[in-house]
Amino acid sequence: MSSVADCVAGARELALYGLLRQRLVLPKLVTAPAAGTEWTLTVPPGTLWELLSVREQLVTSAVVANRTASIRVADADANTVGRFPPAAVQAASLTQAYSWYAGLGAVANVGEQNAPLPSPPLTLLGGWSVRSVTTNIDAGDQLSLVVAVVREWALADIRLQLQWIEERGDR
Repeated sequence: MSSVADCVAGARELALYGLLRQRLVLPKLVTAPAAGTEWTLTVPPGTLWELLSVREQLVTSAVVANRTASIRVADADANTVGRFPPAAVQAASLTQAYSWYAGLGAVANVGEQNAPLPSPPLTLLGGWSVRSVTTNIDAGDQLSLVVAVVREWALADIRLQLQWIEERGDR
């Protein structure tokens, strides 16, 4: 027969297992930047993100020049960790949606432009950033509808999980 202490310990293990298994997946909405400027999303302190996807829309002005809409991941010291361009460029006077997905294999560019992110997903620490980088951006170009999907961890939860794992190893 189980004691109350065993039931409490079992409930704690079940809760921690659920936390480990069902990491929180969140959409991070980015306010549209002013025309002709880029957007940036920064990981808050005390948090860790796994970058699952990013989506944006670029409306180009009539100024003649091809644009390349990329995303850049940088560490807290602004060192580039990775830059991820799509397979095609965008001409003037067009509206195009772009998406980046972790683990995307072959890319077929019909309609929306898709580009791969690394798999497993990139791990971003507090202070790291994801930002748009648009080559030849014009003052009249507009980025909008930006959303990044991340798996978010609080560092305190990670410490709790490590403690739980260490405790289980003693059994």
